[in-house]
Amino acid sequence: MSKQDLTYQIQHSSLEKGLHDFDFKVDKALFDRFENDEVQNPDIAVHVALDKRNHEYILDITADGTIDLQCDRCLDYFTHTVDAHQRLVMRLAEETEFDLDEDFVTLDRDSNSVDIAYLIFETIVLSLPLKRVHPLDENGEYTCNSEVTKYIAGESKLRPDEENNQTGGTGDEDWKNDLQDLIN
Repeated sequence: MSKQDLTYQIQHSSLEKGLHDFDFKVDKALFDRFENDEVQNPDIAVHVALDKRNHEYILDITADGTIDLQCDRCLDYFTHTVDAHQRLVMRLAEETEFDLDEDFVTLDRDSNSVDIAYLIFETIVLSLPLKRVHPLDENGEYTCNSEVTKYIAGESKLRPDEENNQTGGTGDEDWKNDLQDLIN
């Protein structure tokens, strides 16, 4: 980004000691900022409770909402509910440092504000399931695209006109020619 995004800035230096609440609306811009194209149509409300103490801040980040994810089985998108929470400690130090292996961040003593965009992004992304598939219906069956699952199971074949669209050519012969070109 050419100019600094201030959407997720918290002006911490002027805060009194004690608990402070901040609310943010997360949309596609946050995921674009970190070059993440897995998440589509995010609609997430984020609440940050910041407890300012003598030389540290305790942040409780809560994210609730929905996003669209691509199903690992059928490649259609489905809506996933986000319900995430992360607790972090920000300690004052000589310079700001985000240590990805720890649950704390060092914050420059002389800074007036902190951009928590990455912390919000991390909270949401770490809550996503490893296996991304459509949810189960009332019968306990996945709600994947039935045509694709039948094809994967070998119960149906693509129609010839769909096969042309999928491969960009006339089917098996083009595939064989493309493979031969790669080998040569």
